[in-house]
Amino acid sequence: MGKAKEEIAAIKAKTDQTLLEWKKKAEAEYKKLKEDLEKKAEKKIAEAKEAAAKLAAKAPPAPPERAGLVTFKGNPMTLQGAEVRVGDKAPDFKVADNAMQPATLDSFRGKFKIICPVPSLDTPVCDMETRRFNQEADKLPENVVVLTVSVDLPFAQKRWCAAAGVEKVKTLSDFKDRSFGLAYGVLIKELQLLARAVFIVDDQDVVRYAEIVPEITREPDYDRVLNAVKALV
Repeated sequence: MGKAKEEIAAIKAKTDQTLLEWKKKAEAEYKKLKEDLEKKAEKKIAEAKEAAAKLAAKAPPAPPERAGLVTFKGNPMTLQGAEVRVGDKAPDFKVADNAMQPATLDSFRGKFKIICPVPSLDTPVCDMETRRFNQEADKLPENVVVLTVSVDLPFAQKRWCAAAGVEKVKTLSDFKDRSFGLAYGVLIKELQLLARAVFIVDDQDVVRYAEIVPEITREPDYDRVLNAVKALV
């Protein structure tokens, strides 16, 4: 009986020793696994921070903002993009024509350009303005082109021109990148539409006239625009 107890005690001691060794081994493996995971996590975090820093360095700077220049139905709006002044070299832009083809300032090289950004052709004031400039364009010399720019989609502009019988004004869409709006400082931050304005750019791509209409729901000064063009050509 005493021998049996000794054997049982020996087995128990051996089992306890084995369990202790397994426990120590498991704890060591867990510690190593934890350390490896922490190192990998730290590496991933460092890589993510580095990638974010590179993206931030490549990101374009925020466009300048100008407040207090225009209102929409009496509500103050903020314009994004640098101011374009008379005498400046006209900024380039990239928009889409009615055939979804790219158009830039260079597309109208050698022409005197009346450029009319508007919020949307599907609004009464923009409709009236574009029809009026279409009528006036017929009386202007061949080296004068009238461009109306909005963020309406190209196929919507094409449909509107067909319905309105507008053939003398060339409509251009700034829907993709707001390239024109930012380049000419007429992108409305709150609406992401273009403010109503008129720019006259001569055949050497120099800005000769700039008018931003203070209240977006009103029409521009047609007489001033037309007189300015006639004085140039």
